[in-house]
Amino acid sequence: MIVSSKPYPNLKTIFNKKSKDFDEKWKDFSFYKSGRDALLSGIIQLGLDKGDTIIIPGYICESAITPLRRYGYKLIFIDIDENANLPIDKIRLALKMHTPKALIVVHYFGLTFNIEKIIDMCHKFNVRVIEDCSHSFQSQLSGNIYHNSDMEIFSMRKSLPTEDGGVLRIKTASVENAQINNKIRSLGISSLKYLFIRFVEWSAVNCRINIYSPFFLKIKSIFYHPIQTSNVVNEVVTYNPSELLKSYLSDENYLSLMKSRVQENYKFLSKNLKAKGFYIPFEILSFDSVPQVFLLYDNKGGLVDFLNNKGIGAYNWPKNEMPQEIKKNSEIYPNTIHFDQTLVLLPTHQGIKKKHTSYMVSILEEWISIDK
Repeated sequence: MIVSSKPYPNLKTIFNKKSKDFDEKWKDFSFYKSGRDALLSGIIQLGLDKGDTIIIPGYICESAITPLRRYGYKLIFIDIDENANLPIDKIRLALKMHTPKALIVVHYFGLTFNIEKIIDMCHKFNVRVIEDCSHSFQSQLSGNIYHNSDMEIFSMRKSLPTEDGGVLRIKTASVENAQINNKIRSLGISSLKYLFIRFVEWSAVNCRINIYSPFFLKIKSIFYHPIQTSNVVNEVVTYNPSELLKSYLSDENYLSLMKSRVQENYKFLSKNLKAKGFYIPFEILSFDSVPQVFLLYDNKGGLVDFLNNKGIGAYNWPKNEMPQEIKKNSEIYPNTIHFDQTLVLLPTHQGIKKKHTSYMVSILEEWISIDK
């Protein structure tokens, strides 16, 4: 059996008529091709200038922050704590030492964190607070979780089967009118290309071809280039949302079923793996949270490779996209390094069915028996 790491396009949703109230529902949001484009655009709109300092958690992927580097922002990294939160004491020290203009908080893996104390402290220092909700758009939006931050960014393609999905919501008045060359484009034929690639992948999976075997992963690494940012750093391109993305965001039934399916998958894995003796980190599933993945610790090493060889699309994060500052100073960021090396991410998306979760449990039970 092959358990895909991402959901496949839903033809019923794609061919449904688009919601007439889409523009009204999403009028407070701006759309971009990727979350990192939304992040850069939003920070500029908040009034930050080139050379300004931004505090960032060390546990982050390089592709998300490369546009910020190229634009000219100075990035200060802080290690997260053992619960994946930014420690208040470290933030306070950074605020006094570096006089930053903004701080980025990441809601990891669809889990939402209480950040009101961080926001209150930052605002006292006149520091903008940015929520990176790339992993958790349903947890934030469908759960009506609203913090008093200055802006949110989303990357809906991490949860929905679409090529685009960068979304920005500015929640506070801009400091000044940002001087930015903001062009609006359409994705056009690229969505068709995306659908074709996903169809090929779906066909391979249904032919029981293990697309997570070492051979296929090597082929993917040759063609996959995670950082694709324009060299023109003073140009941020706003995209009209693709018809594919609009289809999903307009289909309330799809989104509702997606939420319930993901939560059911998470609860099934949690219950059954705990019974097998696995420790479940970050087990904070509130009624509204929609986890992007299921998390396990692998303190021995080799679990991701084992699962991939069994056809399960598990992975580590950010792995090869860990910022160089963290790699070169690992002793300063012990929790970030620990999560990067030991957290294993299992798929729980809306395309995962009972047979898939049962298969993952059986394979992990096999892993335990090997360990013994």
